[in-house]
Amino acid sequence: SHWGCQALNVRPANSRCVYYVDLAEGCRVFRSNPGWDGPTPPSRIVGYSAHLSRCQAPVPHIFPARDGALSKQHRDFTLSVEGLLPGQHLSSTQPEVLHAVGQGLACLHRAATSFAECPSQWQPVRGYVDGMFSRSLARPLAEGERAAVTLLCQHVQADYSSILDQYVLWILCRGDVHAGNTLVTAEGEVGFTDFNSAEYAPALWEVVMTRFQWLVGQSQGRLLEVSEAADLVRGYHRERPLEESEVLAFPAVWSAYYTDRLTFLHNKWEAQS
Repeated sequence: SHWGCQALNVRPANSRCVYYVDLAEGCRVFRSNPGWDGPTPPSRIVGYSAHLSRCQAPVPHIFPARDGALSKQHRDFTLSVEGLLPGQHLSSTQPEVLHAVGQGLACLHRAATSFAECPSQWQPVRGYVDGMFSRSLARPLAEGERAAVTLLCQHVQADYSSILDQYVLWILCRGDVHAGNTLVTAEGEVGFTDFNSAEYAPALWEVVMTRFQWLVGQSQGRLLEVSEAADLVRGYHRERPLEESEVLAFPAVWSAYYTDRLTFLHNKWEAQS
């Protein structure tokens, strides 16, 4: 009733708390978000998505309620309505597809820099690395992160301390980047959905994330090959060239993210065993 719509048909989507709603004027997505995927409040995520859409980023349009509100609270849920993106979910690792994904992600990041509720800042990458250490519960893995950073520093001929002092762009990232949350049209245009995991972090975090989980949930679930990840990064760099400080900080973001994922898998394994 908040949106003044009468549903003709409701179908559950392949996602938690998401429904396709057929209306007289077309199909829309009805999302009931309890905010369990990350630290960002659901109402802020809805506002973030609407801002990205207004900035012409490749994301769904948010339909406001009759009183202009972008979302409504119902019990413990934040309700919102968004449009459907054209295209099909991705499973391909073809160079042109990954290149387009990188370009789309960079466009999203550029738009995110002007989101007033969560302003972008240039901050030392040390804060990101320390945050990963603080939630890493397995000490051997934390020590492994230091070893990984040391090796990467040697590769780029830099020292660990100077890398942690490098400034990187922090924004509200969409989070959870993978093929199942990305659509591509026959013309090769890319769009991103499902922003429940949005989190304030270095933009580089999402660039690194794509290699680890781009194929998560796919039958060929694996890491992207180096050449495949390079295709995506080239597309990203074409739209948002990295600053020199971000390039220097990349090893720290890379190793901290992978250690965090290893810690998650390690703790999950211990809990199951």
